Amino acid sequence: MPRRDTRRISRSVKYRDQDRLADIAEAAQAIELYLSRGTLEIEETYYACRARLMEIGEAVAHLSPALTSANPDIPWRQISGMRNVLIHDYDDVSFAEVAGTIDNDLPALHATVLRLIERELSTTPPAHRPMDPLRDEFEITPPEPPLDFGREL
Repeated sequence: MPRRDTRRISRSVKYRDQDRLADIAEAAQAIELYLSRGTLEIEETYYACRARLMEIGEAVAHLSPALTSANPDIPWRQISGMRNVLIHDYDDVSFAEVAGTIDNDLPALHATVLRLIERELSTTPPAHRPMDPLRDEFEITPPEPPLDFGREL
């Protein structure tokens, strides 16, 4: 049986980690943006932030064991576990838990992820770097105001 080229496998894992870290950073930035426009007491803001926390948990669940074990100061398993709770046990999640996670845990995670992205980019040869790992492909714009069907034209 031919041997597999492990260099290729480890390189693809590294690139997947870069993508996942960029996903986490983008979701954290989106939460910051949502909160700059309104508080969690606004239902739409609350649910948008919850959705982004789920995205963060999903991205964390797909990080390589090499990256997570090299950064044991981050509670990776708890972050992934929160995603599972938000999706599967959503009735059991209190407003205080979501607000506490955003206020107390997200800033440190975001800062660490940005540091990891910078470190990964600094060790990746220029020809293999993504164009811009933090580039947001979608511009977040406020929703259109609702139509007023009771108004006469």
